[in-house]
Amino acid sequence: RFVFGSTAATALVGAALLRYLWVLDDWRERRDALARAQLEALQARIRPHFLFNSLNTALALVSIDPQAAERTLENLSDLFRAALDDPREGTLGEELDLIDRYLAIEQLRLGARLRIARDWDDLPRELPLPRLLLQPLVENAVHHGIAACAEGGTLELRGRRNGNALEISVRNPLPHAPARAGTGHGLANVRARIGYHFGARAALEAGAVDAHWQVTLRLPDARTDRR
Repeated sequence: RFVFGSTAATALVGAALLRYLWVLDDWRERRDALARAQLEALQARIRPHFLFNSLNTALALVSIDPQAAERTLENLSDLFRAALDDPREGTLGEELDLIDRYLAIEQLRLGARLRIARDWDDLPRELPLPRLLLQPLVENAVHHGIAACAEGGTLELRGRRNGNALEISVRNPLPHAPARAGTGHGLANVRARIGYHFGARAALEAGAVDAHWQVTLRLPDARTDRR
């Protein structure tokens, strides 16, 4: 009887453990599925926004400068491709190239009103990075900062390493008129996405600094994490 009781108890414990592991695995799958769905919803909100603005720029140039319009459409095709690609991961270099294409479109539209100061050439281009993570920050700065100022202004793009992390900042002059509603939409999306991908290891700060609006993104260096 003792052997039978011991075997039965062991079987019950084993069954309970298997049940617990199954429930835990099911919960994790549901949690991950929900997180993926939320991430895809966030990106679906980002994509139409910048594609719509870029397409308007290209259309406005067709009758003014056909050659510039052609270059714009080529850059726009790259933006479309980036928006439709797998949103989960690209590289920092690909994101910086995408920003260059986006800014080429905006410089044609804004002309001398948009001046750009870049200081992020030392950033590790091979670093894995979710696609369309930085571009919305640059777009916000152009549309709600530079374009909102009659005289335009300088868009400052800076990046540096700080220990085992990267700091990337986007800075634009504050417009004289109050900011239009919706300027925080891109920031909220980026903040949600870095929370999903990096957790507490990443942070996004935004605020007014010396008559400028500055957004600073701090990201972990995944290459260091693997060492």
